[in-house]
Amino acid sequence: MKNLDSIMQKYSDTFASNKNEFIGKDIVWAAKLREKAFEQFLHDGIPQQDVEEWNKVNYKNLLNNFFSISSKTDDKNLLKKLKAKDKNCLIRIIFLNGRMHKIESKKTFKGIKINSLKYFLENCPEDLEGQISDSSSFSEHRLSKKIDSRPQGIVALNAAFYQDGIVVLLEDNVKLSGFIEIIHLGNSNNASMSPVRSIISLGKNSSCQIIEKNLSSSNDKSLYFSNNVADINLSDFSSLTFLRMIEGNELDIHINTIHANLKNSANFYCPSFISSCGQSRVESRVNLEEKDSSATINGLTIGKNNSTSESLTRVNHIGKYCSSNQTFRTILNENSQDSFQGKIRVEKGADQSNANMSSKSLLLSENAQANAKPELEILADEVKCTHGVTVGSFNPEQMFYICSRGLSEIEAKNLLTNAFLKVIIEELPASLASSVNEFLEITDV
Repeated sequence: MKNLDSIMQKYSDTFASNKNEFIGKDIVWAAKLREKAFEQFLHDGIPQQDVEEWNKVNYKNLLNNFFSISSKTDDKNLLKKLKAKDKNCLIRIIFLNGRMHKIESKKTFKGIKINSLKYFLENCPEDLEGQISDSSSFSEHRLSKKIDSRPQGIVALNAAFYQDGIVVLLEDNVKLSGFIEIIHLGNSNNASMSPVRSIISLGKNSSCQIIEKNLSSSNDKSLYFSNNVADINLSDFSSLTFLRMIEGNELDIHINTIHANLKNSANFYCPSFISSCGQSRVESRVNLEEKDSSATINGLTIGKNNSTSESLTRVNHIGKYCSSNQTFRTILNENSQDSFQGKIRVEKGADQSNANMSSKSLLLSENAQANAKPELEILADEVKCTHGVTVGSFNPEQMFYICSRGLSEIEAKNLLTNAFLKVIIEELPASLASSVNEFLEITDV
């Protein structure tokens, strides 16, 4: 890597020159969180391959370049990429280069507050106090009893430099029938970043569905870095579906992180779909804090060209009778690479926990590479935990059998590929089907 010290100095100079212009600068708790995050970023830096959770992929463009904060907030050509709002979409929020451009909704909904993070910090910051997590609160707890904050370096960078985000607050007993859609668009003339910090909080017995789309930047000749972090807090008996979809050009870097805390009998369903020609990383860090809470974390990655993708999960069973399921499918072609790192930790006293993890990768090219690292840390006695990982190509016997029934080799491969990813698709709610089908059409699956 080159000039890392000078790059970190540029981040330091940028923070110093912009700190009096950041949103929330006059709010004591928000300013303290930002200052602490920047100190953590200076201490830990951008994660390198000597950090266990980042050792599979070399993010050399992050390490070799300083990313300035994107400033362009209006781009008509970029907006042309948008299609008409889906009929099941109740509210659509559009972000340009990390700042909210507009909210599209035909009506208001009782019991829901939704607007930009900038709006809340300027008008009703009391609604957010305690909702934004400390950048080090999801640091890795090693078996050596040490707490390692280095894997959270990109989260600290986000917390130090975020310019905006989306806030979704549901009161008790609010149930939305359609979904909320968040779209991120980016445009880069030079190496630039769009750090977005979002907050989603559901009251007791409330439910909603959210789709977050990160679309390719409009410029495929300049580096573009999107860094999204969402703090999710689910109250008793609440239910959230949070679907992430990521596309990207060869020079795009998409890093998307979720921090979720679940109370009694809360339910969290978080599928991710990745199709980027550049670099992408999705993290899902979930705390099942109280009894009977459950989380389902699924992922489908389509790798092509020279793309690199990563999926990292950290599910922490804290309360009793909690359950978690993780199912990931990866299809890799050409020179693409993928890494899956999944971890289940069952804390002492979290008896009757039930946790399952499955990761399968299908290689369509001799040059494609897949890495998988499942982990279990079980500190309780009465639990049921399983994990399984497989990597391989098409089964010759299956291919022969299908082709013997009159299908061509291409048709046989398409049939097996669709059967391979079906386990991810079939769990999706019907209201999200059209968005997912559009994604699969774009990625030629």
